[in-house]
Amino acid sequence: MTSDALERFFLRLGVQSDHARLIILIFLVSLVARAGVLDRGLAIDDYTVSYDNGDLSYQVFFSQGRFLHAALFAGFDAIGVNASDVYIVFGLLAIVFHAAFVVSILRFVGVDKIAGAWLVGALIAVHPYSTEIFTFRMALPGYCLGLFFSIVALEAIIRAPSNWANRMLAFAATLAMTLTYQVFINYFLVVIVFAWAFGDILPEDRRALNRERALILTAATIGAMVVVLAVMHVLAALGAVSAEARAQTITLDMVPQRVAEVNASLRFLYFYNDPVMAAWVKSLTWGLLGLSVVMIVRHLWRNSRTGGRLTKAVGLVVLALVLAPLSFGVIIFLQEWWPSYRVVAHLAVIGGLIFSIGDYCSSEERGRVARRIQTTGRGLLLFIFVLMSNQIFADQLKLNAWDRMTATRLVARLEALPEFRSIRYVYVGGGLGVYPAGLRAAGGNLNVSELAVAWGKAKLLVAASGYRFLPAKREREVAGEAYCSTAPTWPDNGAIKVDGDLAIICLPK
Repeated sequence: MTSDALERFFLRLGVQSDHARLIILIFLVSLVARAGVLDRGLAIDDYTVSYDNGDLSYQVFFSQGRFLHAALFAGFDAIGVNASDVYIVFGLLAIVFHAAFVVSILRFVGVDKIAGAWLVGALIAVHPYSTEIFTFRMALPGYCLGLFFSIVALEAIIRAPSNWANRMLAFAATLAMTLTYQVFINYFLVVIVFAWAFGDILPEDRRALNRERALILTAATIGAMVVVLAVMHVLAALGAVSAEARAQTITLDMVPQRVAEVNASLRFLYFYNDPVMAAWVKSLTWGLLGLSVVMIVRHLWRNSRTGGRLTKAVGLVVLALVLAPLSFGVIIFLQEWWPSYRVVAHLAVIGGLIFSIGDYCSSEERGRVARRIQTTGRGLLLFIFVLMSNQIFADQLKLNAWDRMTATRLVARLEALPEFRSIRYVYVGGGLGVYPAGLRAAGGNLNVSELAVAWGKAKLLVAASGYRFLPAKREREVAGEAYCSTAPTWPDNGAIKVDGDLAIICLPK
């Protein structure tokens, strides 16, 4: 399909031509960055879903309040489709929807008409932190559905914020998003803060519009979260669900520990080398953001009276303080602290909106040198982000190959035992975690060996061999743990044993 055909398609959907072109440009850049999603890669959750033999438990979805996500999986099961096996369709949809979502964010804040909006939008869309979710093929259908509901919520408010029908549509879409994939709440929080903050820079009429949008989205987001928490509380009281730690709020005694965790994670994400982004790339980003901040401060200083300058300065300090917790979003208040890349991917929106607001504030300036520095620096960042995303998918395929070959050798050792035909259950103790050869882009939940997670080890053996091995539970799991506590580890002799219908495999810890 050509770009002209795509533009005509968006026009039929009621998308203005300039916004259609913006979506297409961001989509094309995203496709170059994330074409690897169309290849058969598997993340740590994908093995469990791909080889579940039709008996997938929905308890995980229920425990996180993702009821519409569970319904989506039930629909796939009903038509005989596996969620992680339709990655080509949903991979393409995810790239398209993500591009449209970014454009809706720019439209909501009011920075979509600024020169260079496509470059900022592309930087937001292909940030390598958000690439992690694309490596989870089983998550793509739910991610697409969450993106769709998020776009509907934002666009309903953008097009008619004073219309009560649109307000209710925005609330219904936000609630549906929250019942599908709650990570988009973090994006909404960023949009709310920046739409309100940008209002201080805009003329009076546009300021009122931005603040109305922000208030409506705030009400819709809070209302949706209250409904979901109430539903979870009632279902938990009835014993229908058991909420995970990631769905429960922290207690007062956990606050000091959470403050320390936030502090450590902020330094890691913003300043240090991490498995996805080098420290010098973060320094480049900070330098470019610093130029934008200078332009914003300069604009506020020139366009404020003496008495109002202090108010503006206080507002900027408050915004800077808000951005620290906003970097992690709602997980700050949840018991499980796991700021994985996909959870903090909204950092790209924070940076992108600072770029855009800085561009707005410098639109009347004649400083060509500063503009060229910004354009060149952002272009370099975009190129780096595209390469990083390509590396993430390449490393996933390497890891998959290593896991499959290791699992094949483990099964071959089992096949050599005389008791092999009696095996029905498998216990795999320990875990390889990281292969000696190493990967460039691996950490957290990104490109982790299936042999490092308890729920996927038996399914990896199934994927590598086609045998129907079941994971050991209860007394069989206890027997496996007891044997591996003193046994040699793979690849030494004695690392594998068959006990009745149970195969025991002891990997290095």
